[in-house]
Amino acid sequence: MFKRGVLASLFLFFLGACGASAQVCPLNGTLSDKLVCSIPQVYGPFALSRTADPKQSVLLTAFGHEAHFENDFVATFTPINEAVGIQVSQLPVASPSSGITFVYNPSLKTFTPSTDESLGPIIGERASTIGYHKLFLGFSYQYFNFSSIDGLNMSTLSSVLQHQPFPPQPPNIPSCGKQDGLKGTKYDNNPCFVRDFIQTTNNIDLQVHQYTIYLTYGITRHLDFSAAIPFLDARMSVQSNATIVPNSVAPASAGFPGNVFHQFNRNNPALAQSCGQIPAGQPCLRASFSDSGKAVGIGDAVLRGKYTVYRGERAGFALGVDVRLPSGDELNFLGSGATGVK
Repeated sequence: MFKRGVLASLFLFFLGACGASAQVCPLNGTLSDKLVCSIPQVYGPFALSRTADPKQSVLLTAFGHEAHFENDFVATFTPINEAVGIQVSQLPVASPSSGITFVYNPSLKTFTPSTDESLGPIIGERASTIGYHKLFLGFSYQYFNFSSIDGLNMSTLSSVLQHQPFPPQPPNIPSCGKQDGLKGTKYDNNPCFVRDFIQTTNNIDLQVHQYTIYLTYGITRHLDFSAAIPFLDARMSVQSNATIVPNSVAPASAGFPGNVFHQFNRNNPALAQSCGQIPAGQPCLRASFSDSGKAVGIGDAVLRGKYTVYRGERAGFALGVDVRLPSGDELNFLGSGATGVK
């Protein structure tokens, strides 16, 4: 479980529930419509990296140095993507044999609800089987709205992106005074701009509609075979409000627009709303970013076998096995990507 003390360095965003996400979301200008990329791409197809075309860069940096927040961004957002991928891939499936059973009544020439059985549990399994050569068909709908993960509110996730260490002091960049506090740390003998950091507040909205078709067939009086095939409609949106904290104010010069080492790029069309109203000559230090996606498809199918060992008047005992097939697309949070047995 993620603790509050880890929250400063772990922002549970979905950067890929598996290693394949690094290839699906390379952040090199290639956009992906996979839900697993919604968080990595929230700052755009290049994330926080400097690009060859200045208009595509999210950040402007003094002296054209690389904005070294990228590694902290990747390391910070990975655990959340993994946590969400695990939660979505383990959505519960209702019991294939729960609910009312209808039996054909020849005298009435119609189907009537059975009165000799209980409705059964919703998620678990009852010990009784449906009977020799009987067929059960069912349908269920479940709605999931994720408001928290591991106790963290998904609408107010905070994260601080720190600049990477950058030793030694470059000769063309003015040094900072009062460096005593950095001695003995990883930032010792670093240039001024490593003091800057980006404070973010993030909101993740994840909703899943699950439609499941069930089939149960009685092979013998004591043995049932069941199948549950879920269809998922997963929708996710991500919003990040970012603020650059300029702890290393630069000396006034043409090389330092606005007297800061890092600022958001007002020439990037995606930042027109955030930075467009700021007067010329003043740095844009606050910006909002968003990304969203939707995926519809089959989830992980579940095959179940159940054998009734004992059935009494008031109690019963059965053995069963579930096999969860990796039929859902894990990159769209529709499945786990692995076979499960219980």
